[in-house]
Amino acid sequence: MRNRSKSAKRLSALTGALLSATIFVVPAWAADATKSDLKEMHQIKLRYVAEDIDPQSFAGQPRYCYRAGEVYGRIEEALDSKLGLHGLIVISCPDVWIINLADKTGKHLLDQAKVSTVHMPILATRQQPFVDLEFGRELQFFKNRNIVGVAGPTIDGAKTTSYKFVGDPVELELLVNADAVPLKMLITSPKGKRTLEYLSYKTLPFSAAKFVRPEDVSYSEAVASDSGSAKQTRVITESESSDGEETTLSDSLFAAGASKKEFNTMGTKGSDEPLSEPKAALATLTDGKDLWQWMTYYYLFPTPDLVSAAVHLLEKEGALDKESAIAPSASFLSRLFVQHPNRMEKWLADIKDLSAEHKSALLPLALRLTRTPAALAAAEATEKDIPVKDRIITHANLAADKLDTFFISAPSDLDMLWGCFFATGDKRYVKKIISTVSWSKKLSGNINKISIGAAAVWSLTSNAEQHKLVMQILQEESKNQPELQADLDKIVEKAKAETST
Repeated sequence: MRNRSKSAKRLSALTGALLSATIFVVPAWAADATKSDLKEMHQIKLRYVAEDIDPQSFAGQPRYCYRAGEVYGRIEEALDSKLGLHGLIVISCPDVWIINLADKTGKHLLDQAKVSTVHMPILATRQQPFVDLEFGRELQFFKNRNIVGVAGPTIDGAKTTSYKFVGDPVELELLVNADAVPLKMLITSPKGKRTLEYLSYKTLPFSAAKFVRPEDVSYSEAVASDSGSAKQTRVITESESSDGEETTLSDSLFAAGASKKEFNTMGTKGSDEPLSEPKAALATLTDGKDLWQWMTYYYLFPTPDLVSAAVHLLEKEGALDKESAIAPSASFLSRLFVQHPNRMEKWLADIKDLSAEHKSALLPLALRLTRTPAALAAAEATEKDIPVKDRIITHANLAADKLDTFFISAPSDLDMLWGCFFATGDKRYVKKIISTVSWSKKLSGNINKISIGAAAVWSLTSNAEQHKLVMQILQEESKNQPELQADLDKIVEKAKAETST
């Protein structure tokens, strides 16, 4: 199990997969990348145009892309006021910072390769014919295939040259001006047609300041998944998949959390084997299996006397060394603090022997999510030796009757809702998760919402296998929400099939 670095002590409840861009950046293995002798950089202003994209919507807004050599990149998003996101990605290989300027939070990712390079693909990397189709390298893609340009249509009174490539089932056409500068890229796929418009495409003197992380942001360390053989950090912010497979997003869903092959921080053991509903309450907690059973089904057999033992087991089992475990564990505890305010002081005293790192990562967030004056005071006391700039900042309200104010901005927020459900059994938490299921469908350019929706589908399926109540809620909501019936029925069917195997 990977230990968190010292710089990963702080966790914002609203930090995670922050961005909803139309580019993705993958720092990966490279041969000859260098940061020296850079004289210039590309500045690209672009937007997507399609019948299903409202020009006034976030998806239709322009965004800027910068690229300098093979190691620097930057993506500047427009403000998405509905989600409270203002995305910025800064890449200075091997470092990547994913930032939400709206709430001044961000994550830092570090590529572990000896040398890394920036890739800015235009289409999903799983589409093998298009892996080298990148922003800042558009024309080179066609020339690498010995494609000869022909006369294209006139744009704004000027002649263009057209380059075409077909990689089943996608057709591409790049239009460039007389100076070989990209003007438009037309993309035709089974999902429809869209046009990538280059509003400007400039070559500017290199400016190192563009590739330095903003200092007025509270950062935490992102924990990359250990699954798979590729030892690279992946930041996915575009889903222009050419074949329509939902799995093109699957690798991104756990970028800020555990992989599918590890235990889900709440509810699944170290293998893919699901837990089963207990017949009675546990009298004691002796190992990790007892811990996950107790937390996952707490709402069936509430045993607050075991809270202190459970927190100590979280530390012993290494869960508190995982960024992915902190948020759901904290949300779970916050609901117990709400349910038993008179026990909170004793619980905090019982677990005062936690390591300073674990205590400062878990307890302030759990206490602030409780939102009572006593809990907030306890949070301040826990963080008294931590600089103010490094303290947890969250305005999230996880009360079941206030969920209309809880904006789901990352897959990790779903984990927090599951933590609340496991502690309370309140259906409203599951219904809030269900509200994001429709996001898993193609929403032009908004990869963040697609990732959240896909994570919701996966977690609902997994938990429907393990919780009769979750299965019941899905079936009820399928009847109550006709617009989601097909999607929810599919989740139910899949969960039933998994349960029967």
